[in-house]
Amino acid sequence: MNLVERYYLQYPKKNKLKKAFEFGKYAKNIRNTCAHSNVFLLGLMKTHTKVMASIVSLAEQVHLKRKEINYPKLHDLFCLIVLHHEYCSNSVQKYRRKGAIKLLARANRKGAYYSTNSELKKSFKIIRKMLALLNH
Repeated sequence: MNLVERYYLQYPKKNKLKKAFEFGKYAKNIRNTCAHSNVFLLGLMKTHTKVMASIVSLAEQVHLKRKEINYPKLHDLFCLIVLHHEYCSNSVQKYRRKGAIKLLARANRKGAYYSTNSELKKSFKIIRKMLALLNH
């Protein structure tokens, strides 16, 4: 991220990196979670975070409410998906979306195990809405 920040701050009129500059620090949290083998689903909806207006407006485009991206992990995941949408080709987006749908289907395969966990069911519903951004 230091390179993106440095380049964006040095050339602020070059708006191609604006989203990377604004959202990259949040997407980095997802990268760190995965790289350090932390469990993403633990504490998924435990705390709240402030949400930038630019993120809220993008979230509304895929019918997400502010309160749905108010949780740090879901917020960061949404930022990662926005960056993916912005900087990856359509074919890469299509491929990744198929992979994400397979992952969600696999998670639902044993849905009876967490059918009483409303937090987890709500999280999956929000993530499905986020994936709609990859269709645009």
